[in-house]
Amino acid sequence: MFPRVLYFLLLARIAQAAAPFSIQGPGVNSSDFRITVFATNVYYPLGMVQLSDASLLVATSQGNSFWSSTGQIVRFTDTNQDGIADGAGMILYTGLPGGLTSLRMWAILSL
Repeated sequence: MFPRVLYFLLLARIAQAAAPFSIQGPGVNSSDFRITVFATNVYYPLGMVQLSDASLLVATSQGNSFWSSTGQIVRFTDTNQDGIADGAGMILYTGLPGGLTSLRMWAILSL
């Protein structure tokens, strides 16, 4: 069985020398997981949604503080599936109000 991969967006200011947490819990085998830094320089990534092509949309608030920031929607890809984003991400929307806290995907179903 292949190890499950957890993707985490970590702030660039977090030291990469040590893992920020450990995976634990009843019935959890920590060797089934791998923690990687998926992307850096991503500030306040509070809303995320995975698209059907496996890319990741992230709602961020770029700025010195959460409340005085500019909101952005950024799309990250991982085409080689190594657990690391292919680049800095593509900004899809910017100039949104700061303090974005949620991102949702809405599917329109045909009858």
